[in-house]
Amino acid sequence: MKAIRSFSAVALTFLACAGAFAQYEDNMPEDTSAILGESKIPSVGLGAGVLTFNGDIGNGLNVSTYSYIRAGYHLNIEERFHPMFGVAFNGVMGKLAQSERSTDPVSNRNFEAKIMQFGLSGVFHFDNDQMLKRRSNVKPYISAGFAYLKFDPYGDLKDKDDIAYNYWTDGSIRNVQETPTNEFCSGCITSRDYTYETQLKDSLTNYQRSTFSIPIGLGVVIRLNDNFSIGLGSTYHITFSDYIDNEKKGGNDGYLYSHVSIIYGFPPVSAQGERYKDVDFRTIDNSDGDGDGVKDIYDRCLNTPKDVKVTKQGCPVDTDEDGVADYLDKEPATVKGSMVDENGVTQTAEMIAKKAEEDAKVSASGNVMPKEFRFADKNKDGAISYDEVTGAIDSLFEGEANISVETLYKLIEYFFDQ
Repeated sequence: MKAIRSFSAVALTFLACAGAFAQYEDNMPEDTSAILGESKIPSVGLGAGVLTFNGDIGNGLNVSTYSYIRAGYHLNIEERFHPMFGVAFNGVMGKLAQSERSTDPVSNRNFEAKIMQFGLSGVFHFDNDQMLKRRSNVKPYISAGFAYLKFDPYGDLKDKDDIAYNYWTDGSIRNVQETPTNEFCSGCITSRDYTYETQLKDSLTNYQRSTFSIPIGLGVVIRLNDNFSIGLGSTYHITFSDYIDNEKKGGNDGYLYSHVSIIYGFPPVSAQGERYKDVDFRTIDNSDGDGDGVKDIYDRCLNTPKDVKVTKQGCPVDTDEDGVADYLDKEPATVKGSMVDENGVTQTAEMIAKKAEEDAKVSASGNVMPKEFRFADKNKDGAISYDEVTGAIDSLFEGEANISVETLYKLIEYFFDQ
């Protein structure tokens, strides 16, 4: 029975507070708004980075990193359908390259390949309210997926005069073959022009210039504000081809993409947005329902009676600070520190004694009402009726009673228990 009474009290209080909660809903934080049935448009990220190749050319040879890193660009569209998980479409464009340089004439290969890749990835987010707060400014993640990759390798095999390079054992590059008669040909020395002019092919296999890959990534998103973030990450792509560099030596090729991006997260879209499309929320935000000169969104005492002087917070002025507003105070200049009744009138010792005597009579009759609930006992019969409970609820939300929601909740419980 007690559980039923408590549930009834909570239900009564909830119904009374529903209007106030509706005003608060629009200002709820991002995560709470999702509970209210709001959905999000996927976030969009655009960025750039560097591509580094891992294959059969260049392994273990003295070539500067700066000679084979290439620029890449990417697009990322992610739908985060769960606090922990999201699914993302990824597109990458750029070039892969590698070179090697040696006194061994056959170990001077090079290539550059344009690539285009797109696919889907699953994303695990650490800002899931379990590991990190959803509203964290730093949001780590890991991802893995499946993608389709197109590539087309070209080699820098000829100089600017369209003459093939000849790598000599003394480390030089010449436009003639290494023979004893050409040894002292100083005008035959040339250098690479780094123009990849020749499409590379395998003499034995006409391989496919497309394949699949598995991208595995990790990174962090740094939140700037509710809409914009910066993403930093690296993704290693394990491909299903050993021909990206036009060399098949066993073991498939791969590449690393390290990147930075700008991410835009669209604002929440309410499921009921269409219903309110004609509502002028700007006017509502500037409304002043009780006409006291204080906007409703800042007014702590809504529904102040007309022409009542109010404070900056929209509450009726209480000049003598006795707890009773001036427009209700029947004694406007109460001495500070004096005890007053609900009308703001100073209570003498005799008046207090008389009140105590009346309370004692009520106690003797068996109807003992806690002092904190006597404000609601309008007919002074020592009991709280249903009409008096609803009257107290109305007084709270109309700003006429200086009580808290907690006191109102206790009053409702007392109504059921009495």
